[in-house]
Amino acid sequence: MLKPRIKHKVSELEEKREYKSRKNTVFLLVFISGLFFLGIFINNYINQTIFYEDSRVEYKGLVFKLQTDKNNYLQGEKVIIKVIIYNPTNRVINIDFLTSEMVYYTVYSYVDLGITKFYYKVWTNKPVVPPVPKTYRLSIGPKQTINLVKVWDQVDMNGNPVKTGRYKFRVELNTPYKLSLLK
Repeated sequence: MLKPRIKHKVSELEEKREYKSRKNTVFLLVFISGLFFLGIFINNYINQTIFYEDSRVEYKGLVFKLQTDKNNYLQGEKVIIKVIIYNPTNRVINIDFLTSEMVYYTVYSYVDLGITKFYYKVWTNKPVVPPVPKTYRLSIGPKQTINLVKVWDQVDMNGNPVKTGRYKFRVELNTPYKLSLLK
């Protein structure tokens, strides 16, 4: 009579151990899934705040617009990035830039995972160490338009050609008040 009880206790202990093991596995899977979705949420929020700028900005009475020649590019195509500065007023407006390099261009590409996108910098002309400021003043007459054009030859920071696709363009105006445009 003692033997069946011992077997019963051993099987009860094994069942408890299996239950704890399954419970721990389920908890681990739920925890990892939670971290994954939290990461997606944080990534989408960061992308939204970083890329939540417009391709049109007004500053000191001037209108700044960012345009590209098209939306999708084949590998090796020249990309024309244009910043248009327009003075809609009837007076001359002066705008100060920190250096003679008035605009810094940055190009981003992304990996699309369906529910989120991971952006990465492909190319920029923005220096790692900012140059010593030396004010450069630009005067824009009434109803005058100035175009600042940059041609990017679709190579990354290492000089390698980039893939066919769609890109995000960020233009930072090198003014004391940091302005940026996005397309």
